[in-house]
Amino acid sequence: HVSNLILYIYHLIDYHYKFDYYCSMEKINRIKVVLAEKDIQQKEVAEAIGRTTNTIASICNNKTQPNLYDLKKIANYLKVDIRELLIPTKD
Repeated sequence: HVSNLILYIYHLIDYHYKFDYYCSMEKINRIKVVLAEKDIQQKEVAEAIGRTTNTIASICNNKTQPNLYDLKKIANYLKVDIRELLIPTKD
């Protein structure tokens, strides 16, 4: 049936678009790495800076980025220089 074929093609294109998007996401922060190094849970950070655990998880996975104010609060909570939370732009 033609409508089923069109729907199938639409879903296939949608899947590939989403796959390409997630594969190409640029890693900007390294907060997840710092949390692992310090053995601190995302939930602790969320509570400390007044954000949800979902928000912190999204930040840790580089799906979203924290605003500078939250980045500073995270750095202060973790007792690190704010630059340690970011991936350097120069080698």
